[in-house]
Amino acid sequence: MRWSTRLILLVVGMVLLTGIISGGLALHNTTTQFNRYVGQAQEAQALRLAEQLGEYYGESGSFQGVEIILGMPRGGMGRGPMMRGMGGVSFYLSDTAGRVLWHPLAREIGERVSLENEKVKYPVKSKGEAIAYLLPLDIQLWGSRNLESQFTTSVLRSIVWGTALSIFIAVLLGLGLSRALLAPLQNLVRAAREFSQGNLTHRLEVKGNPDFGEVFAAFNNMAENLSRQEKLRRELVADVAHELRTPLTILSGHLESMQEGIEEITPENITSLHDEVLRLRGLVDDLQQLSLAEAKQLPLSKQEVNTVKFAQETLALFEAEAKEKDVEMSLRAENNLPFVYLDKGRIRQVLINLLSNALRYVPRGGRIFVDLKREENQLLIKVSDNGPGIESEDLPYIFDRFYRGDKSRNRMSGGTGLGLAIAKGFVEAHGGTIGVESHAGKGTEFTIRLPLTTG
Repeated sequence: MRWSTRLILLVVGMVLLTGIISGGLALHNTTTQFNRYVGQAQEAQALRLAEQLGEYYGESGSFQGVEIILGMPRGGMGRGPMMRGMGGVSFYLSDTAGRVLWHPLAREIGERVSLENEKVKYPVKSKGEAIAYLLPLDIQLWGSRNLESQFTTSVLRSIVWGTALSIFIAVLLGLGLSRALLAPLQNLVRAAREFSQGNLTHRLEVKGNPDFGEVFAAFNNMAENLSRQEKLRRELVADVAHELRTPLTILSGHLESMQEGIEEITPENITSLHDEVLRLRGLVDDLQQLSLAEAKQLPLSKQEVNTVKFAQETLALFEAEAKEKDVEMSLRAENNLPFVYLDKGRIRQVLINLLSNALRYVPRGGRIFVDLKREENQLLIKVSDNGPGIESEDLPYIFDRFYRGDKSRNRMSGGTGLGLAIAKGFVEAHGGTIGVESHAGKGTEFTIRLPLTTG
């Protein structure tokens, strides 16, 4: 069932339900009030007639000729006496023994009724004593239409017609509203179809209803991410192919030269070929580790680690290179830092990637600092330098695979471009985060946050 049909049925159902509930309550309340009004009118009429009859009896000493007050009885089953007010004369008269003295049907006069069984009776008094009773008639006995039935039918008919008219209006409004409300959804469906056909450039215009505006904005953000991911995927395939092609080409060229006798098989040449094999294996290993980290399946071997000693050991790996470049490398740590459970090998590789990048770009005589401190339930590791910094347009992408901010770097001197992506994956595998702040010409600072867990 289409959403437009569902919307119309929903509106009609709500109108119908509202009509039934409100109509039923209105009918019940109106009928109750009507019956109360008729009952009050009947009681007032009875009291007035009882007073007149009492006065008549006091003057005449009997009820002979009472027809001048109550009307002339009719013989047969006609419509009865002339109606007065709401119900006309809707009573009959009996004495205290139950003998009917007056009735709108002549044949009923002289009959007896059981006064004990009559719940409603109005006494006719003379000198303070009851001399007769006025008893209410069932008007239907002589074929008069029941006023309550008439009134109830009239009210019910009005409710039914009102509900039917409301349903008709609801259908018209539902058709109009469905087009207005579902138009944004139809735009969303068309955009989804464009995406399914590979058109990742399609975007929705964010305007109109703010709720749909949020949906459209979220869709456009998703589209931007998908488009970017697709671009990264293509670039990844091209980069991986290039990274693999370079060492394979070198290996193939050297091996062919050795086969043809152009190049001698010497230890130096074998070492060169072995270096290319190691480079290939390193690239494949990096890609495998990165894939495991992104799939949240990276195995971790956590152990309790003294963070200060761990950082000192890692910095020691770069002492010779830093001394050669005349770069100052120092560790600044808070006192009484807690031991942390982490995979030493993974986090050491993260620090190695950050420190090697810093050494690569910090100028001679520069500085590199590693800061350790506790912040609430986290361990903060900051690696900062006073190098050339990173351009603002490159910052959002530096953790992407194969991304290089320095476009002039070649793969021989600049690595594979996987270091920061692997660092991000390893840190997140520990439940932590890694971020970067940098300004061109003012240096760069990477911040790693690791939870202080106990296992």
